[in-house]
Amino acid sequence: MLKSVIEYQDYRLYILDYYLEKKSSSAFTWREFAKRAGFASGSYLKLISSGKSRLVEEGARKTATAMELQDFEYDYFVLLVQYDNAKNALQKKKFFEQIQEIISAHKVKLVGSESYTYYESWVTT
Repeated sequence: MLKSVIEYQDYRLYILDYYLEKKSSSAFTWREFAKRAGFASGSYLKLISSGKSRLVEEGARKTATAMELQDFEYDYFVLLVQYDNAKNALQKKKFFEQIQEIISAHKVKLVGSESYTYYESWVTT
């Protein structure tokens, strides 16, 4: 099962994992994937996933829609692309902070080590 996009730090890896997940349960192709996203080249998303090309913001939005990402997951994917394409440290910082806000707001919180220690030694009767 495909992990949530917010568990990824690289949009290219998410595209590849999305493709492989779809491919494992159907006759899904790179050509079909690219067509869904509105790209003329059937191999474009394959080139992106292998690092031989990159998405721009508009392409990120089309790809996110093709992958049926919605709400914060859609925004997160677009931010990953914007972060990767940032031209300077200030832009990178801005996108990184926005990415962190989404992660903080939506990622599952794990029980902290202090709580774990308490529950580990807790005796039930």
